[in-house]
Parts: sequence; C-alpha cells; structure tokens
Amino acid sequence: MHNRTAVRKYIQKLLKDTVTQVSGRVWSGRPSPRFLEMLPCVLISYGPEQVEVLSGSERIPKEYSRRLRMQIDVLTRDTQDPDVSDFDPEENDTAEDEADLIAGEIEKNLSDDWTLGRNLTDWNPELGDGLSLGLRIMSTDPYSIGNEIDVRACVQRITIEVPYITPAFIDKKYATFKEYQADWYKVGYNESTKDPILTSAKGNL
Repeated sequence: MHNRTAVRKYIQKLLKDTVTQVSGRVWSGRPSPRFLEMLPCVLISYGPEQVEVLSGSERIPKEYSRRLRMQIDVLTRDTQDPDVSDFDPEENDTAEDEADLIAGEIEKNLSDDWTLGRNLTDWNPELGDGLSLGLRIMSTDPYSIGNEIDVRACVQRITIEVPYITPAFIDKKYATFKEYQADWYKVGYNESTKDPILTSAKGNL
C-alpha cells in the first residue's frame, strides 16, 4: 500500500470518528450525487502532489519528499429561517454558521493529530511519529451550489497540505534461507593463484 493511501484513509476515518455534527457522513474520492437530506456532510478530494528529491541525486534518488494537497468540503443545507423572507437569502446565515462550526471542528481535530499517528496501533506518544511530517491549512474558501435564486447548499472548503517521505526504491528482501556457505579469498587473487581461499564456512540455521 502506498503511503498516500494510508494518509487518505487515516484522515477520512479521523473525521468520521471525531466530527459528530455530520454523524459519520464523510466521503472520500470522486464527487457523486448527494441528496439534500444527507446534509450536512463532508467530502474529501485530492489535488496535485508535489514531489522533490530528498536524498540521493536527481538521476538516482533515494528518498522523495512529498506534499499531498487535499480539499475537505463541508456541505450544509441552506435552510431558511422562518423569520427571514424567502426572497432575501442574504439575511439568512444559518448555513454559513453551521459550515463554520463544522469546519472549525475539522481544523481542531487535524491540529490535535498533526502527524496522523495517534490512532495507529504502534503509536508511541514519546516519539510522536505518524504517517506525516506535519500538516498545515493552506486556505479556506466558501462557495455555494446552485444559483442566486435557488441555493441548494453552502460549502466551506478547507485546503490542507500533508508532507511525508517515501523511499525511491522498493525494499526487497531475500526469501528466508536455512543453509549458508561463505568463502574468504586472498587479496589480489586471480585464476593462477594456488589455494586462493583463505577460509570457508557453511552450515544450517
């Protein structure tokens, strides 16, 4: 599994478990139709990932430094306050208030687990290591779904950046073996050298 997959799944589960206002309605991946009765909810999508060589060279990298950009959209229903005219939606800010409340809860929970490690089975609070090197909020952008007359949903988009490191090469290991044999040769030996082997060892494990 790629580190990016682990980061995506971790953040989705974190928000499902901690953002109680959406009752587990946190979806990840490509956009799909959502009904108004399913709001409020949270949709997570993924932007570009900047990759730089961390160690090694440009031609033979050993480690990559990656910065995954994610968009977390808080969708709330543009419910009408009965004391406000239906023809003046600008006076009704209940949807914006709810979006701000949920967005604030998301930001708080991400900040509390900024290395994405607290919920890992091997979490060590003294080290604090996790799936990421940190996490930062890049921007928050409000927008609406619908048109000026019929606003269907209010959206608060939080854009975050998650830095993490991956090796450039696949870590391959030899299969487990039960026997071994090793030979130590004389320095500078060639085909004409008599008895080139200094010592040998073999055995079973």
